[in-house]
Amino acid sequence: IKGDLWAVHGGGFYEVAKYQNGPEKMPHTLHWFKWEAYTTWITGVLLFSLLYYVGADVYLIDNSKSELSKFAAIGASLGFIGLGYG
Repeated sequence: IKGDLWAVHGGGFYEVAKYQNGPEKMPHTLHWFKWEAYTTWITGVLLFSLLYYVGADVYLIDNSKSELSKFAAIGASLGFIGLGYG
């Protein structure tokens, strides 16, 4: 084991171990960390969409700089996000 951590959360004790080459046998269930990652990603996308796409007239478009429509600005934003991941 390269590192070891004990944590107390929600009345339970959790052990997190960091292995240099991977554990010899993987635990049967890793659902706790999987669902933490899923909920973080999903709520982040929902908050981003709510803030910047629903309120695009306020936060996404600056009419003094460019005269884009709401849908054009949202499309450009999604395009830039897609290019950033590519």
